[in-house]
Amino acid sequence: MSNCIFSLKGGNIIHPSRSTLLHHQNRILYWNSITTTINILHMCCSTFRLCYIIDYPNPLRLHNIDFVMLCLHLISLLDVATCFNTGFPQDSLTNVVLERRQIACRYLRFWFWIDFVSSVPMSFMMLMSGQQNYRWHLLAHLLPLLRILRLRSTINNFHATLKAYMQQKQFPRPLKNRVKTFYKYKYQKAYYKEEAVLDCLSDQLRHEIVMHTCNKFIQKVKLLKGLPANMMGELMSYLKPEQYLANDLIVRAGDIGDCVYFIAYGTVAVYTLKGAEVAHLEDGDHFGTVALLMKDSKRIATVVAVEITHLYRLDTIHFRERVETLASKRMHETVVLDEEFRRKQERVFSEST
Repeated sequence: MSNCIFSLKGGNIIHPSRSTLLHHQNRILYWNSITTTINILHMCCSTFRLCYIIDYPNPLRLHNIDFVMLCLHLISLLDVATCFNTGFPQDSLTNVVLERRQIACRYLRFWFWIDFVSSVPMSFMMLMSGQQNYRWHLLAHLLPLLRILRLRSTINNFHATLKAYMQQKQFPRPLKNRVKTFYKYKYQKAYYKEEAVLDCLSDQLRHEIVMHTCNKFIQKVKLLKGLPANMMGELMSYLKPEQYLANDLIVRAGDIGDCVYFIAYGTVAVYTLKGAEVAHLEDGDHFGTVALLMKDSKRIATVVAVEITHLYRLDTIHFRERVETLASKRMHETVVLDEEFRRKQERVFSEST
């Protein structure tokens, strides 16, 4: 997996080369996300092929999954070539080395051999050459599991990058602890890119995942009870999860309100313009709707997290199109039913007299 390119302010670039990847940091980050997914698929396919597609005692032969694995091997080999053209930070984390010879020497010391051995399609080549030794095929399918080391290295690089960033910005210790607490809570030591995972799925699967994830949350929110299933599913796709630590400011009185918040779990405190605490909101409650009904759209209260709180944010445009429209319709139906009931009561009263 490619090493990340550090672009730290105040750092130095040592021996730049035109062939090294210097001005494409975003592309490198995207490529790292892709190769992480490829590594996971590679290990899963190898394990599946080894455990569930068994030719013994018949002669070994090619299966469809072998061609899928061949594509994964080729992408992994492309990543090996990319590593020879990717700069790396020095121990000080303020200088970036971009000279190809130094990059190659550093890569060849250790990671190249793991990447290369786990990327070569050994099993495919043995099947094409007619090799029928089961032990060699077993070894060939186990080699991609070496990429577990690479995934661990990715997490370590992430922690090193975060630590270097906080040191460079001279974060005070309380702020450092809050940042670490946030990442620990958000990812629970399992770092992944949610967008990359969901983008590979079909619309139906994404819809089912969203409904499963938000099912308990939906049951708590009174405002969303009674919504049709199709509208509920569409509404869930517009919800954006947000996390706040204790004492984090969520909304400030006087700011323009452009969204509504629903509390999945946690507790928030509501303060007036003068700073008086007036209420606590908990699981299933919502706030921010009043600002959307005001002409100036300004928040009338300040909301602060009391503990670690998980919220779902719904932007104004989606709230008005779905929730507010449905609420107005319900209010109209209630008024009509109330009017019909009043007329029936008057008719019964007039007939009895």
